[in-house]
Amino acid sequence: YDKSNWMKCIPDDKPLSSVSIPGTHQSLKIEKKYKGFQAWEFQNQMHAGVRFVDMTLRRLSGKLYAENKPKPDMKFSQALSQIQFFLKHHESETVLLRLAGKSEEINHAKEKFNRVSDEVWKDKKIPRMGEVRRKIVLIQGPGFDWGLPVNAMVLGKDKKNKEFQMKANIKKASEYCTNEMMLTDTGSQGKGEKPQKVAEKLNNQLGDHLMSLYNENKIPSCLGIIAVDFPGTKLIELIINISCSSGSGSGQSEPGPFPGDTDGFSLHTDTFLVRQS
Repeated sequence: YDKSNWMKCIPDDKPLSSVSIPGTHQSLKIEKKYKGFQAWEFQNQMHAGVRFVDMTLRRLSGKLYAENKPKPDMKFSQALSQIQFFLKHHESETVLLRLAGKSEEINHAKEKFNRVSDEVWKDKKIPRMGEVRRKIVLIQGPGFDWGLPVNAMVLGKDKKNKEFQMKANIKKASEYCTNEMMLTDTGSQGKGEKPQKVAEKLNNQLGDHLMSLYNENKIPSCLGIIAVDFPGTKLIELIINISCSSGSGSGQSEPGPFPGDTDGFSLHTDTFLVRQS
């Protein structure tokens, strides 16, 4: 499974806000036994098709790190280099990066971006796809004011309302994404929540919801960014195919079939979830 070049299907003149983008929440926090947010290493996420990543910065002994708990934190320069390496070898792609951190940490990150300014989109204006291929697109986050402002919608802690909120957020995103960057964040937010437990249920509900919209011919033209914990390949592929179904782009890459749209199989939890070992 390799979706390293899926953005070839997006026309150059399409606004980035109108592209449905799979993403990860707390992208570097990888761990077993219910404490992490992701199962795939950072590079593998990008090769699987993830195009929105989320990092929290911190300084330690005068150096800037991206939180990678409970593993030793990754140097921010190393995380940035991994994105740059990926984009250098996949010219059709872009990666959206949202940062959070304290003012001192953010200022140091800005210094690093200034050294590679040709490879980074720092403007607040929504670009067209052709303007940002091979570039990192900065997304504003807590304490970080460079790049594109985003309407970020998260889910509350009430387990009974998560599915309803997710569907409402997807609907709102589809209504505004032609002119505004929209983010539906389904990741675990509360300290008392176990991210994998939340993802086991919610990823399946999200996949079922998108498939039902497709089967009923109600798929909107765009969904914005959808960031999740523990995304499986089928969920990523589903979001990609929604993006690619609107037309061929620079690479004339044809969209694949929607998962399950020909044989009617019921969607199981592990269809949309990467399980930790």
